[in-house]
Amino acid sequence: MRKRKLFFATVIFLGLITSCTKELPLGDVNSQIRLTVNMLGDNLQSPSVRVTLSSPINGTDSFPPVPNAKTYIIAGTDTAKLEYDIFFKTYSLGTFMLQPSIDYDLVVDAPGYPTATSKLSMPQIIDLNGTVFKDSIGIDNQGFPVGGVDIVLKDPGAVRNFYRLTFFTWSTSLSEWEEASLDFVDTDIANAAQRNQNGNVLLKDDLFNGSTQMIRLYAPFGFAGQNPKFKIIVDNLESNYYYYLQSIENYQPSGGIFQEPAQVLTNINNGVGIFAGSTQTEFIIN
Repeated sequence: MRKRKLFFATVIFLGLITSCTKELPLGDVNSQIRLTVNMLGDNLQSPSVRVTLSSPINGTDSFPPVPNAKTYIIAGTDTAKLEYDIFFKTYSLGTFMLQPSIDYDLVVDAPGYPTATSKLSMPQIIDLNGTVFKDSIGIDNQGFPVGGVDIVLKDPGAVRNFYRLTFFTWSTSLSEWEEASLDFVDTDIANAAQRNQNGNVLLKDDLFNGSTQMIRLYAPFGFAGQNPKFKIIVDNLESNYYYYLQSIENYQPSGGIFQEPAQVLTNINNGVGIFAGSTQTEFIIN
């Protein structure tokens, strides 16, 4: 599910941004071809870098991949050369994983274009130990009991942290996790949270930087005898990742003839796209 969401976010990006361009004569028409490099990675799966020409050519609606680029991810003296996968049309290396608290450089050398580069500082892993479920935390406005989940988030100090929270309930009938709404008890947290189209929540640590924050969610009542009950996923997003997602949400493709559309964040030198990462922590309440 998460890979699919990242794929759709990348597709949106390809159609929205402008970049350094190269003129190619196609008959009587010059088409502007834009080189785009995208990677949204985490610490749990091998990174995948997509390199495309972001403007359709020859009257097609597709975004042609670039299969002959030399693509590297570098950490200090260690260099990983990513290989092109003709099925997924991305560059990857199965044995290579992004690590928390490590700085990375991306280098993409595609023939006919300037070498595209970018930098990424992977965030720290977040400690969620102490997160608990309470079967009853009060009564709703119709007189029925409501449950709660207390997420105990230990926010690292000395740095800004940006989070994406996703909440799941376990379906006994389907034997699978189902994404559920994040409804905050604390009004300050609720007002600071930004909900996106995927149903999860983006949250900065403005209210609790460097401290342990208890974030209480309303949860369905009656899960006391069920095992498992809930799953919480907290992604600690690198700042470019957070602001990229925010820029996608803020983009207004049809805001009227006098309204400028919001700009989609790009951090690729000599090109466009996004190179960003997150560290993911999963906590299951049994």
